[in-house]
Amino acid sequence: MRGAVGQRRVPKAWLKDSTLPLAPLPEQRRIVAKIESLFAKMDAGVAALKRAEANLKRYRASVLKAAVEGRLTEQWRKENPPSETGEEFLARILAERRKRWEAEQLAKLAGKRRKPPKNWKTKYKEPVRPDARHLPELPDGWCWATVDQVSYGVHYGSSTKTSSGQDGIPVLRMGNIQDGVLNLDRLKYLPPDHSEFPRLLLATGDLLFNRTNSAELVGKTAVYRGHPDPCSFASYLLRVKMLGPNLSQIVANALNSLHGRAWVASVVSQQVGQANVNGTKLRAFPFPLPPETEQGEILCRSADAINSVTHSTGAINALSLRRAAVLRHAILKRAFEGGLVPQDPEDEPASVLLERILAGRGAERKKGNRRGGRRKCNRRSRVA
Repeated sequence: MRGAVGQRRVPKAWLKDSTLPLAPLPEQRRIVAKIESLFAKMDAGVAALKRAEANLKRYRASVLKAAVEGRLTEQWRKENPPSETGEEFLARILAERRKRWEAEQLAKLAGKRRKPPKNWKTKYKEPVRPDARHLPELPDGWCWATVDQVSYGVHYGSSTKTSSGQDGIPVLRMGNIQDGVLNLDRLKYLPPDHSEFPRLLLATGDLLFNRTNSAELVGKTAVYRGHPDPCSFASYLLRVKMLGPNLSQIVANALNSLHGRAWVASVVSQQVGQANVNGTKLRAFPFPLPPETEQGEILCRSADAINSVTHSTGAINALSLRRAAVLRHAILKRAFEGGLVPQDPEDEPASVLLERILAGRGAERKKGNRRGGRRKCNRRSRVA
C-alpha cells in the first residue's frame, strides 16, 4: 500500500496486474455455496457470542448496582451490626485529610526555611460536600460522600508523546481501562528520565478515571494494583489518591455502576466529538459510603460474583471471537488453494473458461470500436 497513515491506498496497477487462481466454473459455484454456508454458520455463532458478551456486561452492572445500593450485603448487615457508622468513618477520613494537608504545608515551609505564618491553618480549603436533597435513601449506617472528601489529590496525566519502545516506563492510556480493570496490552512508554517523573508515577491503590473519550466510554474507572512497576498514566486519565485502603475500589465500583454512569451523563460536556468530565466535576461525584467493616465484605462479594462468571467466560468469548476472525481467513485461503470442495474431472477446465472470457472481451472491444467509428462519421456528416 501507498500513502500516509490513515489514508493508505492500493495502487491501480497492482489491481490490474495481480494474478489469482481460477477454478473451473462448476467448481467456482461449489466454492461459493460452501463459503456462504460456512460463513452463515459462523455469523450465527459470532452473533451468539456477542449476545453472551452483552449479557455478561448486564450481569456485571447488576452486581455493581446491588453493591452500591447495599443489597449485596443486606443479610450480612443484619447479622453484623457495625461498631462505627459510615458518617463516623467519614469524620475520621476528613480529619486525616486535614492532618495530611497541614503536614504538607509545614514540609513546604520547612523546605523554604520559613516559619508558619499566623492563622495559616485557616487557609485549609474544605472539601466539596454532597447535595443529598435529590439522592436516594441509603441503608442504615451508610452516608453520602464525595470524591473530594475521601481523597487528597486529583492529578492529570502526561500529554507527552509516548513510544512503543519497551525500554522505558509504561504509560497507561484510556484503552487500558476495560470493564473496570486494567488491561496491560499495547502499552506505550516514556523515558525513565522524563521530567514529569516521579510526580506522575502511580502508587498501589491509585484510582484512574477516564476523563475524555466517546460519550459511551467516558468515565470508565479502574484501580492500579501495583503492576507494572514503575508505571505512569496519560493525559486522558485522572489519578485520584484516596485516604483509605478500600476507598479506591468502593469509588471505582460506584463510578462504573448505573449510578455512576447516570452521573457521568448528567455532568459530561461535549468538545469536538469527545465527551469530557474534568477534575473539578469528579471531585464533586457523590457516592454511597458504607461503614469500613462493610466495605471489605462488599468488595469480596462483588469481586467473587463478577470474577466467577464474567472474567472466565468473558475471556473465552473474546478468544472465540478472535478465532472466528482467523477462521474466515483460513476458509478463504483453503478455497483459493483448491481444498475447500471436491474437484470433478468432468468439469470444463478453467483454461477453456478463460479463453472464452478473453474471446468475449475481444468481441466486445471490436463492437465498441465499430460503434465509436460510426459516431465519429455521424458527427462529421452533421458538421458538413
